[in-house]
Formats: sequence, structure tokens, C-alpha cells
Amino acid sequence: MLYRSVLADRRILVLLDNAFDADQVQRLPPVAKGCLVIITSRTRLSSLNTTTGAQLLTLDTPDQAEARNGFMNRIGQDRARSEKAALNQVIVHAISFHQIHG
Repeated sequence: MLYRSVLADRRILVLLDNAFDADQVQRLPPVAKGCLVIITSRTRLSSLNTTTGAQLLTLDTPDQAEARNGFMNRIGQDRARSEKAALNQVIVHAISFHQIHG
């Protein structure tokens, strides 16, 4: 596989975001020593633990204060203050969406 041969002698961080299932990402992580792979998914990818020894970590949905702090760190406090109503709307919708669609 060309992908793995290119990464063979490198230390690299690979981020695979929003994986549908374990089959989608099973062959993608590099096997070289010193590589780190982070895979995010809306579903638990338990079979990766069994087949690759992956360490699984479940994260909770942030509460409104945590979400606000995350956004403020990302967009800056001045913008968060100047667009407070929009920020509140985004946070409420995002948390509600996650609670419904988990």
C-alpha cells in the first residue's frame, strides 16, 4: 500500500475524523513506531480495540459553559461578546443536536 510505504520511516500524527465504522479506518493507521492515530466517531469502534489494540475513549457532550469556553478559545473573547446571541444559538443547537442524534 503506497500510503503506508510513504509513512514508513516518519513520525506522524494522523487524524481520522468522524469515521462511519471500524471497516472504514481499519487499514489506514500507519504501523510505524512513533506514529499516533486519533480516530473520532459518533459510534463506538469497539472492534478496533480487539483487532489493533486501540485505546478507546468516550467523551461526554460538553455542557453550555464548556461549549462556550471552547468557542471563545477558538473565535476570541471579543468576537464571542459581540456576537453573543449567535453564539448562544449555536451552542444550544449543537448540544440539542447531539442529544437527539448522539
